[in-house]
Amino acid sequence: MLGLDRITFNPKIMAGQACIRGMRVPVSLVVNLVANGKTVAEIIDDYPYLEPEDIRQSLLYAAWLTQEQVYTCYSCGKSLMKFIILILILPVRFTVEVKVYSLLDNFQSIIPAPLEHS
Repeated sequence: MLGLDRITFNPKIMAGQACIRGMRVPVSLVVNLVANGKTVAEIIDDYPYLEPEDIRQSLLYAAWLTQEQVYTCYSCGKSLMKFIILILILPVRFTVEVKVYSLLDNFQSIIPAPLEHS
């Protein structure tokens, strides 16, 4: 993945979080330190087992995670919006209807049948 050989994942280390070289140092810690103004030299002073390349790859990994691709379609704007609304609303309506019918079926099985007069 992007030549990030220092970023490792192991379910037995930090619950599988992205870590640096299999150590219990999550990438998120390094990114947080940089985001709060720590320099590479300060981070290495505080964490002497880290190397500058570890910090660089942590930032590259964070940048890769935050990439977003937005696709727009100006020519089909209204129909696309209707399609999105249908996708969001139909499952809810279907679920509600199924639940209502399920409840009615359950009540019908609980309510005794009317007595017939002979």
